[in-house]
Amino acid sequence: MSRLHVLGSAAYGALFVLGVPALLVLWAGRLEGIAAGLPAVGSPAVGWTLAAVGLAGMAAGWWALVHFGQGLPMNVAPPRKLVTRGIYAVLPHPIYAGFSLAAAGYFLATGGRAGLWIVTPCVVLGCAALVLGYERHDMRERFGTARPRPFLRLPDATGDTASFADRVRVCLLAFVPWVLLQAAAVRLSTSLAPAQQLLENAKPIPAWIAVFCALGGLFVLAAPLVGRRKGDLRAFVEMGWLATALGAFCFLLFPLAAFPPAPASGGAWQRSLEGPNAIPFSPSPPTPLPRGARGVMLESLVLDRAIDAGGGAFPPFLVLWPFLAAWLYARSFGMRPFWYLAACGVAAGCMAAGLASPWRISVSLAVAAVALSGPSLWRCALWAAQRLANSWRQWRVGPARIIVHAAYSAAAAATGCLITCHLAGQAQVPYLILVGVCVVLGAGIWGQFLKGNSKLARPFGFFGGVIGGTIGVVAANLLGGNGWLLAGAGAVAAPFIQAVGRLRCLVQGCCHGRASPPEQGIIVTQQHSRVVYLAKLGGQPIYPTPLYSILYNLVLGPLLLRAWTLSAPLPFIVGACLILGGMGRFVEEAHRGEPQTMHFSGLAIYQWLALVGIAAGTLVSTLPGPAYSSEVQLVPQAFPFAAAFGLFTAFAMSVDFPDAQRPFSRLAPL
Repeated sequence: MSRLHVLGSAAYGALFVLGVPALLVLWAGRLEGIAAGLPAVGSPAVGWTLAAVGLAGMAAGWWALVHFGQGLPMNVAPPRKLVTRGIYAVLPHPIYAGFSLAAAGYFLATGGRAGLWIVTPCVVLGCAALVLGYERHDMRERFGTARPRPFLRLPDATGDTASFADRVRVCLLAFVPWVLLQAAAVRLSTSLAPAQQLLENAKPIPAWIAVFCALGGLFVLAAPLVGRRKGDLRAFVEMGWLATALGAFCFLLFPLAAFPPAPASGGAWQRSLEGPNAIPFSPSPPTPLPRGARGVMLESLVLDRAIDAGGGAFPPFLVLWPFLAAWLYARSFGMRPFWYLAACGVAAGCMAAGLASPWRISVSLAVAAVALSGPSLWRCALWAAQRLANSWRQWRVGPARIIVHAAYSAAAAATGCLITCHLAGQAQVPYLILVGVCVVLGAGIWGQFLKGNSKLARPFGFFGGVIGGTIGVVAANLLGGNGWLLAGAGAVAAPFIQAVGRLRCLVQGCCHGRASPPEQGIIVTQQHSRVVYLAKLGGQPIYPTPLYSILYNLVLGPLLLRAWTLSAPLPFIVGACLILGGMGRFVEEAHRGEPQTMHFSGLAIYQWLALVGIAAGTLVSTLPGPAYSSEVQLVPQAFPFAAAFGLFTAFAMSVDFPDAQRPFSRLAPL
């Protein structure tokens, strides 16, 4: 190993060991003013303990990679052997898990609101993006199909009888994420929407209801302990993860606080629930609830008793999870109607006792239905994506050719216009026209620079659109527009624009995936698709990367819109769009298979650009800037503007002149 390589590896390691933590602490400090309204959760003893455990896990992971893997814990000098011993026999990614835990512990110990509620989730998502967008593929290339089999893993997708270890790990993997996110929801409920309280039935609850709720909790907790087959337990965890993610998403969009009523006098039973220092609930929640007060969280008696404070309208545990448990019971013992009737009985009992309102039960049932139907819904989504990818149609009008995806191009542009105009207001409409034109021109110039060739003369590039939009915002600001307002409205609209625009990508065949396992991909046979005539992947299963982008952006868009309604500073909204959008893009690009995409040091150029976007978003989020607190108002001028700009975009992206030989004349071959 050369001296230069050693120095480079040392610098690379120092960047991640010292530089990244220092930057995260600095970032959290700069965001502290933005997070002033979030709840303070400071516990030095717990925080430093978590930080020490996280650092110990990182150290154990480093030692295992060096000792067993004969390499370094860094991507520039990865281990030569697959490591399955040491801490890797327990956790699949101990370094990332330890770093995330250490970050959470540090900010919990120091009482940093921004660090705990903003930076730590970004650290967790960033680690997940790095694993899904790079390390998983890198390990497959270096070690083939061999995989570590740590203790904390999903059971195999087989019909074999589950072991006791399988059941234990399922309990940990299924319930711990829910407990953590519900605890966070309880803390955040009064901060995100203190004026929106969802009061349940104020009548006292008989003690027997508490027994009933406890039995409902046991019904859920016992399910993975008696589940018979490994594949069923694996599906139960996956459904639980989906339900947890959907529940957190619902809470972030509608963070209503719910305060269950107190039980009626129940003697020793009630006293054991309330504890010696508990205060009784009143029909109206305390404002603010005294620190250290313990609520009688009956709606999730088993898992929520340790949560300190009021309640959040996170989908109730005792309404949602019994249906997932009923599925597992039915798979293991049959009698499907009986188990689902039992789950319905638990939900009905919670509603009759006033522990959950009909609205919350409706949301919980919807989340449960989606979680239970997850595999079927995904197969339907793949079927729809495949149909759309093979739906090429064209119409000739003289020398021009109108391609069927003109409808999607127009819809994406019109969607963006309507959202930005209604958010930014009537006065900004002329400047939004300028920004929109710059976005289209930037995307076209960028696409031609990176992708243009003799077969494809008019491609478009996402990052070029971002650069063009930035130039347009700066120009609009110089001409008298409100630059931050335009940028913030554009950031909120961007995920919705991309979600609709990806429908065009499916038809055109751009942004397509690489070869995939049959059960995970779609098959394109349309000869006009770039999948067929450019990538030569026709008839083969490929990853539906535009579908990944659609789903991710349909989550990101509402979250950014929620930040807007909370009057978050506009630079923070722009930064959040760049950070979260960049993470999703990093993972998506790892599954793409366009042959003309350049790669550097194991990453596609678009992954490097996504990393640049994340870094830029981190910086932008700390800039001083205003919050736009005006209510969203109807802007009549937005509708003709949206129609005109939609037609302009459709012409640019979906109308070509296939017989011409000039540059930018063709979108696809004849």
